[in-house]
Amino acid sequence: MAKENEDGQEKTEEPTSKRLNEARKKGDIPRSKDLNTMLLTLVAAASLLVFGPGVAEVLMEIFHYNFSISRGDIFDTQGVFRHLTRSVKEAILGLLPMMGVFILAALIAPISLGGWNFSTEALVPKFSRLNPIEGIKRLFSLNSLV
Repeated sequence: MAKENEDGQEKTEEPTSKRLNEARKKGDIPRSKDLNTMLLTLVAAASLLVFGPGVAEVLMEIFHYNFSISRGDIFDTQGVFRHLTRSVKEAILGLLPMMGVFILAALIAPISLGGWNFSTEALVPKFSRLNPIEGIKRLFSLNSLV
């Protein structure tokens, strides 16, 4: 079945390679938020299965370390600072592998559908879309009151 365009008429031809290249230069490439969400959710579940026991062990060690602080360290600001610095450092090092997998998945997910594309045209603001009168009309329209 042919797709319809803005005028309600059917498109009978596929876009030409020139038109596809122009759209790519403008930064108009297909993106799927659902694909990104699905991939990140699956990666999060898998990384919790793989890294979860190690992370839990590190966090338990930090928990025990923080609740076994000596009385002298509690009243010494440098002792508390050393204690907290060590705890934060261990927490970061314990969570780093799992966070690295999350970051890698967040970078790979959008590339998997449309490829890598960096376009400065997509970053330029479109001032034609900024119309305060239209915004006020939209705020006080019948649809917004409902």
